[in-house]
Amino acid sequence: MPWYFYFERKRVSVSGMPVEASLCMRCQRRAPDVCSILDSTAAAVVRLKARRALILGTPVTMKSTAYPNTLRPHGIEALPRLSDEEIAALEKLLDLELYHASPVAARETILALCARHVRDRASDVVCLACTELPLAFPEHQDAATFSVDGFQFINTTVAHV
Repeated sequence: MPWYFYFERKRVSVSGMPVEASLCMRCQRRAPDVCSILDSTAAAVVRLKARRALILGTPVTMKSTAYPNTLRPHGIEALPRLSDEEIAALEKLLDLELYHASPVAARETILALCARHVRDRASDVVCLACTELPLAFPEHQDAATFSVDGFQFINTTVAHV
């Protein structure tokens, strides 16, 4: 039984759940009272007047169609996802570099990915769609949106709260 119907039957109010759980797969409708991180991110992209978004996150997030499908109705194109090699390198950064190395090294890796994939710094935005990625930018840890080296970033976690 899909989670939505279980909680609906039990009359349980849920305050947090995985992104994939915020959309009932059986009926394709949002659960009541769900504040989706996807919708919050789309709203932040719209506020920045961006036309395209690069999604950076865990391999599951980056291979999912959840962000592109949420951004599309707002007229925002998701930039092509990273190659499998780049996704693996980003996963390594998430699992090792951010915790065992300097955030500066992680920042440089993220900025290099941005340089390869962002087409236009004025109309593209980079969504840091993982709670750990913003650790590479400690001076912006509480900002929903910020700019570094001409790249516009959205910290999806902060944008969501």
